[in-house]
Amino acid sequence: MKLIIHCGFGKTGTTSIQKTLRLNDKLLINKGYFYCGMSFDRLAIDKEWKKTPWGFNSLSNECFIQEYLECWNLYSKEAKRLGCHTLILSNEGFSDQVDKICLFSKVIISQGFEVELIFYTRHPVKWLVSAYQQWGIKHKSNVGEIMTINDFYATGKHYRFKEAIKSIELHEMTALTKFKKLENALNKDVSVDFLNEIGIEHNAFEIVRDNEKLSTVDESIYFANNSLFSDVCLPTNTSNLLSRYNKQNINAEKYLSRYDLNDAYLKELDDYLMELKGLSRGEIDYSPENYIISSDNVDVYLFNMMRVLCEIERHKDVDALRDAAIKLEKNDINLSVKLMKLASILRPDGPYIQEKLTEYELKV
Repeated sequence: MKLIIHCGFGKTGTTSIQKTLRLNDKLLINKGYFYCGMSFDRLAIDKEWKKTPWGFNSLSNECFIQEYLECWNLYSKEAKRLGCHTLILSNEGFSDQVDKICLFSKVIISQGFEVELIFYTRHPVKWLVSAYQQWGIKHKSNVGEIMTINDFYATGKHYRFKEAIKSIELHEMTALTKFKKLENALNKDVSVDFLNEIGIEHNAFEIVRDNEKLSTVDESIYFANNSLFSDVCLPTNTSNLLSRYNKQNINAEKYLSRYDLNDAYLKELDDYLMELKGLSRGEIDYSPENYIISSDNVDVYLFNMMRVLCEIERHKDVDALRDAAIKLEKNDINLSVKLMKLASILRPDGPYIQEKLTEYELKV
């Protein structure tokens, strides 16, 4: 019997994988695979730490092993009863608790079971942008104003690749661990890629794609709306957005603050990468075969140089402002004027922007 532990990382399609596994439960069982949930939460076990999918974070290493072994014994018996040969756990939180996962894995390996750890990875800058969109803008997770990307990074929202590598190396789990590059996912779909990776023919499966990247227009509107509130904002906060705009005012100039790139930092980053392998910014080779577990290339993935880098070109910001203004013009012309004025400042020679700005100013 085998246990596959999908460890994240967060913002690499974990929710899509988990929803796909849950949705196709019967097909999985028919093929000999038993999905245990995010933290052995499929079967009813009354434990305080199981009240949330990340409750295991509060457990010491010793307690974690004891609790997970108890769950493993129950789940492996159920899987055997159903005729399954492979069990699957999937939780992005495991990437922050790799020590615990490795210790637990070593115990069940000693009992004669097989274990495989799977991590999906992505470029650190792309991870940071995605995380900022999700937890900084769409689901504003802080009290107060929307944070800039620099401030968001400073809260500790890091891509913990280096820490995971160190734990895997320390526990001698390298041979049982796979790092897969998100951008190389089969058919550009991480759920399809994961099923293929673990050996499942998935033609009959219903594939889920969750938390798709926000368009620049939608990102602008989420940012504009959530900046009106000092409290934490769930994504649902932006429902009925257009009807609400005529009752609210907003300082739209905050929109660009999160893309405030510091030239000195960018030069420092360029010099840093040049010293490593003669690479210039945006040309980092992070394919799976280059995930060498050594300090020589792990440093490339550190965020201490990435915190001010947001790979969204300035012209895309202007397009986002312009398109958001157009999308809102029938509901809040005053907000549209503010957005279009910002777009005009950044692109003063844009004829369409000037045309729309003139049109708006005649209406207010």
